[in-house]
Amino acid sequence: MSKLWTKTKLRNNIILWLILLPIGLLWMYPLFWVVSAAFKDSRELFTSGAQLIPQDPQGLSNFKRAWTVAKFGQYFGNSVFYGIAAVLLAVFRSVLAGYVLARFKFPGRNLIIAVVASTVFIPLEISMIPEFRMLNWVDKNLFHILNTRWVVPLVQGAGGSLWVLLYIGAFRAIPNELFEAAEIDGANFWQRFRLMLPLVSSISATVIIFQFIHSWESLLKPLIYTLGAPKLRNLQAGLIAFQGENATDWVGMAAAIVISILPIFFLFLFLQKFFIRGLSGAVKS
Repeated sequence: MSKLWTKTKLRNNIILWLILLPIGLLWMYPLFWVVSAAFKDSRELFTSGAQLIPQDPQGLSNFKRAWTVAKFGQYFGNSVFYGIAAVLLAVFRSVLAGYVLARFKFPGRNLIIAVVASTVFIPLEISMIPEFRMLNWVDKNLFHILNTRWVVPLVQGAGGSLWVLLYIGAFRAIPNELFEAAEIDGANFWQRFRLMLPLVSSISATVIIFQFIHSWESLLKPLIYTLGAPKLRNLQAGLIAFQGENATDWVGMAAAIVISILPIFFLFLFLQKFFIRGLSGAVKS
């Protein structure tokens, strides 16, 4: 009976693979095509059709041109800085807010949580104008912030109400006995906070991945807040450099896109275990 069940399961898995594999390859084809285009010359790009394997591979010449001539190395450095700074700001404010809202009772707590939850559904476009007007006022009356290296991670890391809700759920899932034991031992606010922080590491990994991807792929905000300082543009805004007045360097743009994908790919590989735990709502005990 067990052998029959094993054969049936194997047959079903093979059928499932035969169905899903072509669908997966079809879904991944645009990515494969971009990677292939990064190793072609401009003539072959428009004559090879849907063929993926380059007939005359250009090696890394397109990548070198994208990195130096189009100043993509400079934009890459800006994106790395923006992504790391935005992640640090987003995690710091979200984990603190989530901890306080989850573990402490005070008047108006439920109202604050309701307001935080409601802001998740506010479109980005609605908040951009008042956000820019506020920063413009700060720039004119307090200190210079527009067209600087710090304004982009500030506006990127200050958003993300969803991260606060994730931390609220994670801290609420921690047994009360741990908090009570720490309090009996005389631990203060920061000591209890540091004690509970490793228990929400899976949520932190999820926030890091999503916030970094959001910052890395953002185009509109970095372009707006660095409009007067082109040297501070990120990768996505830097792709504009491949579009000339009369022509577009498509193979150089393909190489630049491949460069921009690699950090996200390696970040996910490094944090995928924690990322999956975070999505499933698991918390280490």
